[in-house]
Amino acid sequence: MNKLVRGGQLNKVRRAQGVTAPERKHVLVVDDSLTVRELERKLLEKRGYAVTIAVDGMDGWNALHSANFDLVVTDIDMRAWMASSWITRIKRDVLLKRYR
Repeated sequence: MNKLVRGGQLNKVRRAQGVTAPERKHVLVVDDSLTVRELERKLLEKRGYAVTIAVDGMDGWNALHSANFDLVVTDIDMRAWMASSWITRIKRDVLLKRYR
């Protein structure tokens, strides 16, 4: 995560042009490891992102249906619900087509 932030790859989530007040981009972090979640949250918040935390794929699924996010950062090896499984569900869900 730190490598992405330092390397500027997260800058692809850019602010909209013409907005008078800078908008904070909203990131959903999905990880079943408390340590990793908190590390990612702190890194992103320190750089000005609004961060929502999800403790597993199901929690992430519910978060995606309740708010809009500019970026989703997920663990690929979660115990409760594999990331590949819930990413497939996101792609198939009509209500979540904005994340495709």
